[in-house]
Order: sequence, then C-alpha cells, then structure tokens
Amino acid sequence: MTQGSESVRFGKRTADTVLQRFEQWARDTPGAHALIAGAESLTYGQLDERAGQLAQRLLASGLPPGGLVAIGTARQAELVVALLATLKAGGTYAVVDTETPRTGQGQLTVAEPFVLLTTLAHRAALDNGSGVKVIRLGAEAASIAGQRGEQPADRPSGQSADQLSDQPSDQFADVTSGRPAAQAAASPPPPAPGRTAALLFTGAAEPRAVPVSHGLLLAAHDSWAEVARLTPADRHLITAGTDVTAFAAGWTRALCSGGALVLPRRSPWKPEDIRAAVGTEHVTVLHTDPATALELLKGEDEPGTAFRSLRLLAVLGDRLYLDDQAALQVLLRPGARVLNVYGLAESAGIGTWFELPQLPRPLDDPEELSLLGTPFPGCRAEVHDGQIRLTPPGAGDAIPTGDLGVLREDGLLEFGGRLGDRITLPGGRSVDAHPIESAIRSHEGIGSVIVKGVESARGPRRLVAYVAPPTRGSTSSRVPPLPDIEELREHLAGKVPREETPRTVMARAVLSRIHL
Repeated sequence: MTQGSESVRFGKRTADTVLQRFEQWARDTPGAHALIAGAESLTYGQLDERAGQLAQRLLASGLPPGGLVAIGTARQAELVVALLATLKAGGTYAVVDTETPRTGQGQLTVAEPFVLLTTLAHRAALDNGSGVKVIRLGAEAASIAGQRGEQPADRPSGQSADQLSDQPSDQFADVTSGRPAAQAAASPPPPAPGRTAALLFTGAAEPRAVPVSHGLLLAAHDSWAEVARLTPADRHLITAGTDVTAFAAGWTRALCSGGALVLPRRSPWKPEDIRAAVGTEHVTVLHTDPATALELLKGEDEPGTAFRSLRLLAVLGDRLYLDDQAALQVLLRPGARVLNVYGLAESAGIGTWFELPQLPRPLDDPEELSLLGTPFPGCRAEVHDGQIRLTPPGAGDAIPTGDLGVLREDGLLEFGGRLGDRITLPGGRSVDAHPIESAIRSHEGIGSVIVKGVESARGPRRLVAYVAPPTRGSTSSRVPPLPDIEELREHLAGKVPREETPRTVMARAVLSRIHL
C-alpha cells in the first residue's frame, strides 16, 4: 500500500541550490539576523562575508570540485560558517561529532575527507592517525584579526581582544602556516543538482555516511517549508547534535527561508538553556525529540501557557505517542502546531508528518499509538511486507527504513516498531518489542518503556522492561507509582501472550531512544 503527496514545487527541474537561496537572502536582507548566539551572533551579510573568506582558504588548500570537507567544532556559529564556506568553495560538507570523540573518529574514518576544519583542541581528540589535511578554526585566527586591526562582529565598544579570547574571529588560520585568508580565487561554477552536497551520518552504533545531493537538499527544504509554512520572521532552535541529520540538513529550514537560527554559546543544548533561549530570543519554531519536548514542558499545568512565542513544535528522532502529542498540543498557545516528523538521512530528514487535525475522528488507546501521518510534499511512503519504504522528492528507488508500519483505513501511516528491535527468545522465536511496549504504556503510571532481551547468568535470555514515569504535565501525587513486576503482569494479562510478558521491571527516571 502506498501514500503519495505531490506539490507544484517539484514539477520542474531547477539549478537552484540551498547556497544560492542563502546568498539571495544575504543580498536582499544583509542586516537581518541569521545566527543568534550571544556575542557570536551574525547578520546575513556578516555570515555570507565570513563564509566567503573561509571558502577562499579552502580553495587555496587545493580543494577539488566536490572535495569532502569534514567539520568538527563545538561552536555552532563557527560550524555554520564552515559548512556554507564548503558549499561556496564547491565542496561537500560532513559534520562530525566533537562531543563524543570516538564517534567523531569513526565518522572521519568512514568519510575519508580531503580536509578537516576544526580547532586545536578538537583536532587532538579527533585525530585518528589518518594524516588528513587540517585547517584550524577559532582562537588562533583571533590574533591574526587583531594584527590586522579587525574587530569581530558584535564586540561591545571598548572591549579588548583579550576579553574576547574565547570567541571566534573573523578570520581562519591554516594549522601549519598561521597565515590570514588567501587572496580571492575564482569561484567554482554552480554544481549540478545531482552532485553531492553533504554526507549525513546515520545514528547507528557504527556510523554510515549517506550522500545527499544538492537537488535533494533543496527539495527537502522546500518540502519542509511548505508543510511548516516558514517565513523570514521565524526563529529556529534545533536541539539535536550538529552531526545529526536534524541539524546537518535542518539548518536550511532557517537560512534558506530568511529566518534566524538560534544557537547555543557552547554545545550541546541543555533543557534550562533551551527554556531561556526560547523566551529571550522569541523562538517560533522548535525542532526537538520527544523526550526533550516532554522534559521542557514538565510541570506546565495551565493549558496554552507554555512557550508563548512558539508557533510550531517539530518533534523528530524517536517515536511520539499520540497521548504525548495531544498533551504537548494542549500546553502550547491556541493556534500553535505540534508535528510528529518521520524521516531518514537518505531523504535529508523528511518523509512523513502528522498533526492532530489530520485525525478524521477521536481514537481509543492513544497511549498505544504513534501516527506518522502522510508524506511530505514530493515524497512517497509505502508499506511492503510490513516494512515502511520512503521515496524522497525527485523519485528514485524506494528506501527501506528498517521500521515496521501499517497504512490504516483512515489513510494515515502508523508506526509498528523496528526490525532492529526484534528480540530472539530461547528456541529461536522472534518477537517484536513495539506491541509489548505499547501495551505496557497503557498503564497510567508509565510514561515511557523500552523492552530488551537480556542474557542471564542464571538461565536463558529473558525479557526486561525498562520503564519511566510520565514527564508531561504535573509531577504531583496524582500520577500513580511505577508498577512492580506482579502488577505489570496483571496489567498485561489478555493483552500480551504470557511468553512475551517481561520477567523483570527496571525503573528509570528518564528513557530516550533516538534512532534517526
């Protein structure tokens, strides 16, 4: 069974790219906010200029057309400059994880970049002995800017360079020469739509690099913009790590629509910093995962009072159950939207989306349902032998997602679990964890659950349920305590076969399972 969603945006081929979209906004609105990150904030004009400077350094390094540039820095404003510079230089960008160096090392091994843009500290952590060429970002260049009498943007009048020694500078220095940016070189011609623009990494334990073309990156942005109704007045905040598709492709949602991207002064975002930033920077579009969304709204009891500036909450990266989506919707102001977004790195982060108005009627047992909804414009979704397959804009082959699903009679796609979560029990029989987890979630004292097969030193593999209390709404005594194993078995009687009932319950304060 197949779903499809068409749009006039995808009826014609175009040589347009996300870089050209950004540069058009830089020409039309050079003074508008592009990056909001305290003293590291940049306007569109400043961001375009700094990216151009670094692009010249990349070209001077001998970067070939389509050459891969890996970017590793904790300063997200600096990172955005670097990925735009890569596109300006005609290269392909890949953002690597600096928070978990082992992951970053694995990503570099898989990607095999021509050059690595990073800081001195991150270079030491990421160095995997490959001998890759390095262009160094950050504090080293500050002294160069100072020697040339240049002042970083947004420096308060009279503040010295020493006082801003931990801030990024206007210039970027080569790790070996320490020289300022080279004189302007000829800009490369616009890339063909089919040429690779970015390598995105999957969230698997062993990182896998996924090439995404210029055409797909732009089509994914246009599709997202149509669903989200993006405007230049929007201010976006993305809580995911910078190497995750939500950020590595999602930056286009802001900078290709004339909006602003709100960034942390240091990576990664923390809940208290997100709350503060949404309020002080008047964030209108928040991109986050279910666990973070629920944690941010924890303790909010009054309907329509949370995050008054938000007009759109996009939840992605893990399954969002219908009861949690409804709870989030109630807590936001009337008219604000809550989207459950489902996608892949292979489709630049888009696939399907769901919001409550898509429901044709009220549904029973919302705590057991995660609805993925309908395809983004230009996408197609099908269920083949129980597995969800996505076709991104621009056609091509359908991509197996590794997720199970059902296309319901009401036309909505329903999440049915993950092939990778199947558990092999003694005797070789396999069971799907998702139906068991959904049945456990119907207990009013449980907010999240993960069922795993655990090896036992005292016997064969057994099913263990890791459970956490609800995080949405009030934390008062009205929420029942977590059940013990006997209570859980009684609750599951008649819902789950006896042999598929967990034998152990492990209580946790919070559970999260990010899989995209």
